Amino acid sequence: MGTSSGYSPPTGGDWNSLKRHLRTLSDDTTNDVEAKKVVSKFIKAIGGAEAFASGRRPTSSSGFDSQRSYSSAAARRVSSSILGFIGDASKSGLQQALIDRGLINLKGKSLDEIKETLIEFFSEPAVDGDAEAASRAVAKVFEDIFERAESEAQLERIFSNIMSPDESEMFLCSFYEHYLYELFARTFFEDMMSKFGREKSIELSETVQDTIKAKIQRFQCTKDLSKIDFNSPEGQTFVQGILQNILEILEDEHE
Repeated sequence: MGTSSGYSPPTGGDWNSLKRHLRTLSDDTTNDVEAKKVVSKFIKAIGGAEAFASGRRPTSSSGFDSQRSYSSAAARRVSSSILGFIGDASKSGLQQALIDRGLINLKGKSLDEIKETLIEFFSEPAVDGDAEAASRAVAKVFEDIFERAESEAQLERIFSNIMSPDESEMFLCSFYEHYLYELFARTFFEDMMSKFGREKSIELSETVQDTIKAKIQRFQCTKDLSKIDFNSPEGQTFVQGILQNILEILEDEHE
């Protein structure tokens, strides 16, 4: 769970409203309406769907603290890099995609070794909340992918399927779901611990995570990712657009 020692959430504006709804939710974690409000208030507090997806800073009226980052730059960068790698693996094979990035030779390597190599390669130094949350999301999505693979050949098939319209929705939504939850947890878990105790804080966090997941499932992505160059401006625009669409769903507390 993404937390930092001594970290406390910002105050003022949308942050205060969010904290009030968290306190209400702490009394009834089955309250679906209040859970949606918490998620919606969090998206508003980090700048709103359009501003956060594009990396623009929230205004001071939202209670934004200039010493803390609430930009999605790392998440967009990482998701583009991973999709570029998966696209190369689906076309040229996993071994060549790894070699092109100066990574391991597959000979004699276990799936766990390949997984850990990829997690380390795509993770970023935790210089701020955005990078830390993105790196935690990297670990989660690769864990999910490798859980389905029993061999290198099966792993390559999974990578190829991810680039199809059906699987692309699952991958991008999964990455952004983990990312946004980790960003929330980093911001609030320690504060919740001090107010509600560990057991209730874990329950609250799980409720928020489930709400994010349920709302993201409404998103539809049918574009064929195999036709996108994720190293190009088109690729960067695509991953930003997907993030903004997901954030708009989360920001709407009535969805």
